[in-house]
Amino acid sequence: MDTSILQYKEIIDPSFAYQLTNGIHRLKKKAVFCDVTIDVAGQKFPCHKVVLASISNYFEAMFTNPMAESKSAEIEMKDMEPLVFETILDFIYSGKCKVSIENAQAVMNAANMLQILALIKICAKYIAENLTVQNCFHIWQFADAIDCRELMQRSMHFSLENFLQVASPLVASLSKVNLIQFISSDSLNIQSEDSVAQIALQWIAAEPERKTDAVEVLSHVRFSLLSSRYLMTLMDNEIMRNNGDIMKLLRQAQLFQSDPTMYFELPYPQASPRHSLKRREYVLLLSTTNDGASFSRQTSQLGNLNWTSGQTKHQGFRDAAICSSAVNSEVFVSGGKDNPERLIMYKAELGLQCEKELATMLTGRQNHTMVIIGGCLHIIGGLERQVYSRSSQQNNGIVSKIEVYNIQQNKWRPAGNLLTGVWQHASVSFQDKVYTFGGTTDISGSLNDATNKVQIYSSQTGECVLGPEIPAAISKCTATVMEESIFIIGLEVEIKPLPNSEEHEEEQDDDEEVYEENRVFYQFKPLDGVWIKLNPPTNVTNSALCTFHGKIWNIVVGSETKVYSYNLLSDVWESNSEDPEDADESNNLPNSVKCMQITY
Repeated sequence: MDTSILQYKEIIDPSFAYQLTNGIHRLKKKAVFCDVTIDVAGQKFPCHKVVLASISNYFEAMFTNPMAESKSAEIEMKDMEPLVFETILDFIYSGKCKVSIENAQAVMNAANMLQILALIKICAKYIAENLTVQNCFHIWQFADAIDCRELMQRSMHFSLENFLQVASPLVASLSKVNLIQFISSDSLNIQSEDSVAQIALQWIAAEPERKTDAVEVLSHVRFSLLSSRYLMTLMDNEIMRNNGDIMKLLRQAQLFQSDPTMYFELPYPQASPRHSLKRREYVLLLSTTNDGASFSRQTSQLGNLNWTSGQTKHQGFRDAAICSSAVNSEVFVSGGKDNPERLIMYKAELGLQCEKELATMLTGRQNHTMVIIGGCLHIIGGLERQVYSRSSQQNNGIVSKIEVYNIQQNKWRPAGNLLTGVWQHASVSFQDKVYTFGGTTDISGSLNDATNKVQIYSSQTGECVLGPEIPAAISKCTATVMEESIFIIGLEVEIKPLPNSEEHEEEQDDDEEVYEENRVFYQFKPLDGVWIKLNPPTNVTNSALCTFHGKIWNIVVGSETKVYSYNLLSDVWESNSEDPEDADESNNLPNSVKCMQITY
């Protein structure tokens, strides 16, 4: 018969797996064909090597490697109870076993040692479904010990959700590392930060030697979010008074509660709300083009941004200034080329759609900066733009006048002057002062007219003084505050003599020079007056600096938005994507980029 023309059909017995499993289990019960005996605390368990090795990676390695156990007819299992191993064997031979609250952890621990992945997963699911406020801490520590990530996450989530219901003795029994993991989490479910401080103090008081850990533990309490009454009480607490670093945090918290615009001067996350308070922190990005402007906002996953989410487009914001207080959802936009005298407020939680017209600015301007201190907007520098009619406007020079807007009263007032009018500069608020860095002193905007001046305006006295000079004259700059430092990026001009070649001799004077633009990145410590030159980002054009969740970010807007984070320890910029192309011929690239944090 010619077998090449035969057609074969695969037939399947749906009961085969059951019959095989049932048969193997029957042979095990009768101890038939067993070729190894497992000794657990003196109790003997006849088994089949092939069955054990087929389910357990531990036994497979034991029986296939050149070890003494691979040839031994009897193997002793240590650190295991007979009842636990019997449960393990039931699963190996039948795929079923009986677990309870009492034995589930012991069975899972044994399955982990024997590398029976299916049983580990089943036990983890059972334990996670039976979490209580009495066992959640213990199970989390157990899952951590055996490195079961899924059970760790489930038990941690349960513990964070029910942390305040856990009995005080259980909290006091936590190690320092474990306690910090809980009280430092954004996901800790609390109604008031006061309870976190109370728990931390109870943990310290539980054992005398823990006083040496007070600073490390208490630094994870977000003192700026405490009630003002409880904050005052803590100022007299003995543990607090004996620790200068903690007292510094308490005093910073008091200042923050009186002026929330000091947000970025606090160590992260001292003023960052926990998730249970139903408030989230966002980064708001404003990029303007010749066709209009767009707002984009994004949540805490800043390194993996998709800025098209939550985007809102507006008209008339070219060269405008924007700011917010970081701790609420109010976003202020002032001036600009299209509406130089206008001040608008948006509410971020309303999708940045509803605008509110506020009092008209005293001086129409564009390319200025705006910062907020103590409930007042401060308008700094820029180009004065005079409005003659809706169709007639012109620039009248660089503005040195500083104007202040009281948000509560909806009123503007003149508040002093810069020592030198600038535009293309950067301004930030630090404590009760406005720091203005660099900029251009000529209306042409040429980098040849950039300045290295730092102008410091006091919101208390209305006076402006010079600070320690920038190491280089910079313009087109952007700045942000993080704790006790100010970070600035921008462009500097390096002056280089032209080459003295024969072909140039007839075309130039002896003193003719060329200018080269260089990217620069500086850290300035205003309390010490110290400048530190850092490694600049790859792109400073169409970009903006911001501080978010304790990091410095540079956001570059081109054909797509790129996000770079700065590692201060290694002086390196990091990105999760390739650098943007330097050349882009699009006519609709942004001419202004600004970003900041908002909370709602």
